[in-house]
Amino acid sequence: MTTALLNPYRLVSVQSVRAPSGAAGVWHRYEIEQGVNRIVGYRHGGFDSVTTAAEAIVIQLNERRLHQRGRVHIAIQSNKSRAPR
Repeated sequence: MTTALLNPYRLVSVQSVRAPSGAAGVWHRYEIEQGVNRIVGYRHGGFDSVTTAAEAIVIQLNERRLHQRGRVHIAIQSNKSRAPR
C-alpha cells in the first residue's frame, strides 16, 4: 500500500484570524494535513461553520484520493463506416 493510502487527509486546526485587508467580519484559518503535505486555507464565518466546511473538504479530498476515476474511450464511427438503414 502506498503512503498516500496509509495517511488520509485530516483537519489539524481551526483558528480565529484577522480579516484580510479590505474584508470585514469574522475569519478563520484552517489547516489540513496528509503526512508531510499541508493545506492552509482562510474562510469567512464563525468557528462552527468554518470547521464544518473544512471537514467537508477533508472528506472530499479523501474520497478523491481513494477513488481513481477511470477514463472512458469513446470510438466515433464515421458515416461511411456505418451500415445503411
